[in-house]
Amino acid sequence: MKSKNHKRNKQHWLKKFKQEPYFPFVLAFSILLILVPYPSIILWKGECKEFFKNLLPNLSASIVDVILLGILVCIISKKQQTTNNIQRWKDEIDAFRGWNEPEAMFRIVWNIKRLIANGETHLNLDLCFLSKAKLNSTNLNDSTFMHSNLKEASFTGSKLNRADLRCANLTGAYLLNADLTNANLIGTNLSHSCLDGADLCGVNFHRAILDHTSLNEVDISQVITFYKAKLDPKILSKIKSTCPEKLATIWEDTKKGWIVDEKLLEEIKMPNWSGWPDEGI
Repeated sequence: MKSKNHKRNKQHWLKKFKQEPYFPFVLAFSILLILVPYPSIILWKGECKEFFKNLLPNLSASIVDVILLGILVCIISKKQQTTNNIQRWKDEIDAFRGWNEPEAMFRIVWNIKRLIANGETHLNLDLCFLSKAKLNSTNLNDSTFMHSNLKEASFTGSKLNRADLRCANLTGAYLLNADLTNANLIGTNLSHSCLDGADLCGVNFHRAILDHTSLNEVDISQVITFYKAKLDPKILSKIKSTCPEKLATIWEDTKKGWIVDEKLLEEIKMPNWSGWPDEGI
């Protein structure tokens, strides 16, 4: 039984080895390694001396050429193989996009990790089911998650610089110490989520939902805007007392920039102002 298993493992290894891009180079080099010593031995014995005197220098140069060519082929083949794998992993994410099942989450996460391991960060994860996904300490800079299901997903310590999370569902998600610099969270549902220690510099919370959201050890003054966001009473009170202008910061199309609506700001500063009505969110 052990002999059969050993034979089967050996055959599997050999088959896998033959599929590697450097296999032809290894084969050619092995043949040369076998052939070259024989003439050298004959020359050392003094037989056919003149013939091998001319042959060996050329043969040695050929070996060097084969080695260099083999290295170049390996590099190109490996790069092409990586490119093909990256495209295949992206295609697999596309295949699971819109499939709202736990299996889809596991498959997508597996592909995300493979892509990131190969230097890819700008990932299209729109409309993906990633509920309860574990993506801690992951570099997802410039990735998009529009309308994705990220309920109870974990992004602790992850990099989400310039990430597009518009209208994503992050209910109960964990973003402890996450870097959300310049992230777009327009209309994002962050109810019952934890953003303790997160970097929110440049974040747009326009129309976002922050109900029972934890924002401990967070500098909310670095946020661009909370305009028309649905805010937990504690969060609203904190913003009103420290940086009320963030509630009145709006985008001005004519100036193509953010401005503070002074009239709205005066209204917000009134003691009886308690946020926007639900129909205005």
